[in-house]
Parts: sequence; structure tokens; C-alpha cells
Amino acid sequence: SPWFLIGKPHNIIRHPDMPQTAFKDLWAMIKSRRIWQGYVCNKGKMGRIYWVKATVFPCYKNGELIGYLSIREKPEPGIIEKVKEAYRVLE
Repeated sequence: SPWFLIGKPHNIIRHPDMPQTAFKDLWAMIKSRRIWQGYVCNKGKMGRIYWVKATVFPCYKNGELIGYLSIREKPEPGIIEKVKEAYRVLE
């Protein structure tokens, strides 16, 4: 359950094998007011590894940045092996 992440940095559940390049791209996109979508490997509380398809976008109120929102979905069947290979190339 992601309730323990409210108000905390989400990188506490990021798997250490995730390439830093993926997160540099994410932050560059959302800081430039664009939506980022990609696949993220996380670690659960008990150390279980799981993948999500994440859509992240900045949230504004009266033109002022007030935070970020991430919507996570179950990845499409078969996509994770392709993502793992692409991330290996990024390392």
C-alpha cells in the first residue's frame, strides 16, 4: 500500500538497479512543465521487486508549482523484458 509515501520522497522504494538517466529524464520533463511516462522498478517493504508504468506530471495552483502527481499502472504484458534491456543499455 502506497499510503506510507504520502509527503515523502518516492525514491525510498526505488530499486537500486534503476538507471539514474531515467530519473534525470523524468525531472527534466516535469520541470519543463511536461508529462513524463515510463517504467519504474521498485522494492516493496519486504524487499519484493515490482514494476509499474508511471505517468508523472507537475501540479500548479494559480500558476505556481505546488507538487507532483504520479499515477501508477500495471505494465502491459511482455513489456518489462524490453524495458530491462533498454535500461541495461543506459547504464
